[in-house]
Amino acid sequence: MKVFETRKIDKDIPVKVICNKSGREIQLENDDEWVGRNLIHSFSVNFGYGSDFDMDTWEFDLCEDELLNFLRTLKVRPSGFAADTKYPDQVFEEWKLTGKYNWRAGWTYEEIKDDDITRKESERRFKEKLNQFTNFKRRNT
Repeated sequence: MKVFETRKIDKDIPVKVICNKSGREIQLENDDEWVGRNLIHSFSVNFGYGSDFDMDTWEFDLCEDELLNFLRTLKVRPSGFAADTKYPDQVFEEWKLTGKYNWRAGWTYEEIKDDDITRKESERRFKEKLNQFTNFKRRNT
């Protein structure tokens, strides 16, 4: 059996995060400010043997705007970017140029047409199943 008691615990929590690039400040006064926390990203870089910064660990924060600006300078798509798309490299290149995330970048006309037909059929089936379920509930309530 576990016996519990209530204790007060002092804990350091961040109240503000500052983007190291732009200086933008995100206030984190309350634990429920998850939107603000999602607009800034923390990084930790560990340097190893052979580096001028061997044994150093750098930590910094970038707001989302500065992170996206940095990503646009990359020659190679970071792993995970558009990973669930058909042609992630084309999605990345188009995004760098336009700033818009087009998950169909690189698709041929035929691929788009086939996908639209598949989506319409899936939508039709979903609506059909939803109607069946709704009718079933009406009959049984």
